[in-house]
Amino acid sequence: MQLPHLSLLLQEELPCSTAFAPAGLLRTYMSDPISNPDFLNGCAKDHAFKRMLFGLAFFHSIVQERQKFGPMGWNIPYQFNENDLRISVRQLRMFLDEYPEIPYATLTYTAGECNYGGKVGKLQHMQRIFSIWHLLCPASSRTCWLH
Repeated sequence: MQLPHLSLLLQEELPCSTAFAPAGLLRTYMSDPISNPDFLNGCAKDHAFKRMLFGLAFFHSIVQERQKFGPMGWNIPYQFNENDLRISVRQLRMFLDEYPEIPYATLTYTAGECNYGGKVGKLQHMQRIFSIWHLLCPASSRTCWLH
């Protein structure tokens, strides 16, 4: 098989990220506590909160959607669920309200390593989790323990 044909085959057969938002993103914004207007609009760092909330929701949606691809997404069926998102969103809000500066290292540890990474058993999958995390939160890339 020639290289151009192999490249085309890989593009057609393998799941890849696209320019479209994951299907679960709307469902994520309709969930508790994000759907509560008081929670959504009451943060001390409102602009940063909404931007980081979108990144966290997008991250959650990507991690959830990878499960649909079976062994090509995660070859171990991890149980990521709405509780992971819910606690991460509440922690995000709490840390932004309580700290004078945005605590990227703390957010990376609590959401990335504990809430989501704590369910992952393989180093390879942990690296994928953090690759996705750092794409959506580039300022946190210097705080990852995998680097």
